[in-house]
Amino acid sequence: MALFRIIKERNVQRVVVDAIGDLIVAASDLHRLYSYLYALVQHFIARRVVCMMTLETTSSGAVPMEGQISALTDAILRLGVEVHGGKARRTLQIVKARGTNHDLNVQEMRITSRGVEVG
Repeated sequence: MALFRIIKERNVQRVVVDAIGDLIVAASDLHRLYSYLYALVQHFIARRVVCMMTLETTSSGAVPMEGQISALTDAILRLGVEVHGGKARRTLQIVKARGTNHDLNVQEMRITSRGVEVG
């Protein structure tokens, strides 16, 4: 596979797959897609490549393959926007962090000139 060859030749250490949701919508066979994602993640683990996958969700319902995707991941971060009294704020929640005792509370997140600030 060309992707694996490029990762090896260029010594790639980080990969972003944006967006899993588009793959889910385009897939004719969700089981085959899961098998592909599983093999991809296993390859990254073997090559010590950090992989971040994005999945856009809505508050209206469950995402197809949500449980299977969760099983593939070490960490899940949920980014959101909450509106109170006409004022919006960005939020961050650590939904899953395998092997850690993490805070499950929703935290305010701000994007400033100094970078991302949480809390």
